[in-house]
Amino acid sequence: MERVICFHLFNDYSGSPKVMKMVLEGLLKKGYRIDLVSSKGGIFDELHYQNLHRHSYPYRFSNNPAVTMLRYCGVQFYTFLLAFRWLFCKGVVFYINTLLPIGPALAGKLMGKRIEYHYHENAFAKGTFYKLL
Repeated sequence: MERVICFHLFNDYSGSPKVMKMVLEGLLKKGYRIDLVSSKGGIFDELHYQNLHRHSYPYRFSNNPAVTMLRYCGVQFYTFLLAFRWLFCKGVVFYINTLLPIGPALAGKLMGKRIEYHYHENAFAKGTFYKLL
């Protein structure tokens, strides 16, 4: 494994991106090639390494839950399709931070890629949506 494709839904300054940033820095310093797929405007924007390639999309929450869910579904569709960019790459690992990036998780499963989930929260404390994921 020398290439890791990392997926994280929402790049902000909360705990999940901070933990993922530490993991990414460790992998990048060891020479892994990293493709990072996440939104713009958070802690990942501080990562500057030659072996890091960013794939960003606009994503934000809304006061209207229906709009937020539509945006979430749109990002899942986009990242599902984007994941097929690595269809013919050998030795690629999909690293999925939290349970929210279900689009690339499904794509990785369909392609037979190795998928590593990094989930560091209690889904049962979050609610029904997280339990479903």
